[in-house]
Amino acid sequence: MASSSGNYSIRSDMLQNSTSDDYRERRMKANREAARRSRMRKQEYFHHLIADISRYQKENGQIRAMISLVTQAYSNLMNENAVLRSQLAQLQHRLHSLNGLIASTNAVYFDQPATLQFLANCTSNELIVDDYLGNSDTFNYPYLSQPTITVPPFNNGLFML
Repeated sequence: MASSSGNYSIRSDMLQNSTSDDYRERRMKANREAARRSRMRKQEYFHHLIADISRYQKENGQIRAMISLVTQAYSNLMNENAVLRSQLAQLQHRLHSLNGLIASTNAVYFDQPATLQFLANCTSNELIVDDYLGNSDTFNYPYLSQPTITVPPFNNGLFML
């Protein structure tokens, strides 16, 4: 009986070893499969990251190009604005000068009509020639009956003084 119980224990050990080996084999196979799936997920995640990097680099290039265009447009507008401000200052100065000239002309004209009429119709060169030739009686000229207004020359959209 001793031998039958010994055989039983050997069989039992063999069954346990066989069961244990089968279990170990199944676990190793399952672990290998899980590791393979994990590697596949990591590989897929890596490919998604590479695709994202490529997409972000493309978007970054487009954004940089737009920023460059906007910066250039801003620079152009700032330069144009500076030119327009300069022209505005020049025109304001000319307007102020012309308004002063009109005010002084009106004051002289209404105070001394004959003198102002003469001055309105004559250039400074005519006055110098008349004084040199001794023609001080310039109020007898027929064209002095109507005052004329001289307009400064018009150049490139600006009145030139």
